[in-house]
Amino acid sequence: NLAVKMLPAYFTFMQVRSAISAVQEKPDVVESGPRAVLASIAQQLYINDVRSVKMDAFKVERTNDGFNLNVAYDVQQPLFYNVDVIMHFAHREAFVKP
Repeated sequence: NLAVKMLPAYFTFMQVRSAISAVQEKPDVVESGPRAVLASIAQQLYINDVRSVKMDAFKVERTNDGFNLNVAYDVQQPLFYNVDVIMHFAHREAFVKP
């Protein structure tokens, strides 16, 4: 029962990381800056049918050679009766401008 409730959230997180990696492999998008990267990630998440992760979970930190993209969000899943599990997902990816 626990795996059935929790695994979809982990699969969604893997799709989020996959979307970030897919955008990082597009040098023209990375070169355009953080707004273009966020727009491309939003498009990739839409294509992958990820609706539970909102774009406000993504934050950009500028660095000397590019920027870091941070994503952090929580998923609360009811297990039974009044017992819930809260899962916290976080990932940081560095984008270096070519």
